[in-house]
Amino acid sequence: MRTLARAATVAVAGLLAQAVSAQTLPGFHLMAGTSRVAFFSRSGDFGGRQKADVKRTDAFLAQMEKTLTQPLAAPISYYTHERPEDIAAQTGVYAYGLTRVGDSVVHSTTTYHPHELVHAVAGGLGDPGRFFHDEGRWDGRAVDALVRALAATVDRKQLVKSFDSLPSAVAYPVAGSFVKHLIDREGLPKLIAFFRACPKGVNVDAAFLRTYGRSFQAAFAEWQQRMAA
Repeated sequence: MRTLARAATVAVAGLLAQAVSAQTLPGFHLMAGTSRVAFFSRSGDFGGRQKADVKRTDAFLAQMEKTLTQPLAAPISYYTHERPEDIAAQTGVYAYGLTRVGDSVVHSTTTYHPHELVHAVAGGLGDPGRFFHDEGRWDGRAVDALVRALAATVDRKQLVKSFDSLPSAVAYPVAGSFVKHLIDREGLPKLIAFFRACPKGVNVDAAFLRTYGRSFQAAFAEWQQRMAA
């Protein structure tokens, strides 16, 4: 048992060393980590709550790997920031959290950010774009309730093309509500199949049509009608 424990410790240390050498941004220091995630911060303050969030993050990533049947390709490098302005300085995007599709780097102003962790795992399935990477809650509230009043006026093409530049309080709930609609109607396995049909550079509309048997435009109009009802 002690031999297994030592081997596990060495394996985790090796993975963290790999994350440090490959991903560390200037000014950040490794604070804590597991085999799935390494946490970095500019501050030397990483107390009990943050350490508890490391465990919560690892457990959530394990859950997502199982749910999406998609193992992480590499440990997540999780950078904690004090303000959205700090994330903007690193990424060019003003946000409380940001994960590029297909990337293993999370930027967040909190040490536990499930919304961004979903992006980190789902990105390994495929790259249909940021619009398809959202889930059923935003800021703790059900997305359907948030978007019901504005669903009919949403421009689908603008949402997909300019997702990151639109107000997050609109773009994220709309995307989450639409993805939730797809899962409610067709199930999670069909959504996973759609992601896998979207390697980087693929025609997303064509992949949607092949997977769902109807166009993205038709499915979006169906979602709008459902919200209106």
